[in-house]
Amino acid sequence: MAKITVYCQPGAKQTQVAGWHDGKLKIQLKAPPVDGAANKALLAFMAELCQVAKSHITLEQGSTSRTKRLHIDGMDEAQLQAALAPFGDPIPPPAPATPLPSLLTSVPQAHKKHSKK
Repeated sequence: MAKITVYCQPGAKQTQVAGWHDGKLKIQLKAPPVDGAANKALLAFMAELCQVAKSHITLEQGSTSRTKRLHIDGMDEAQLQAALAPFGDPIPPPAPATPLPSLLTSVPQAHKKHSKK
């Protein structure tokens, strides 16, 4: 069994994977968010994407939210990663570190009191 958290955008022009959103697979759904239509469309789309029966996909959490957690029977985590490989990595590699400019370019010297001799 595999689990995945997805970010859904119902009411889109077409149903498709639209990349990644905060480490979650972003799926645009043509179905509107009315009477569970978007959830049904999501389950059918994920079944097709993962090549499993619709009955093997269940919505564990997020029935009224854009962020949803799905449980996929008949597929392990490695198989799920292979199915999602065409969409790239969920978290892009970190950008190379660049040195921050020094905030203190020079440290001001304390003023010394001059004593009169």
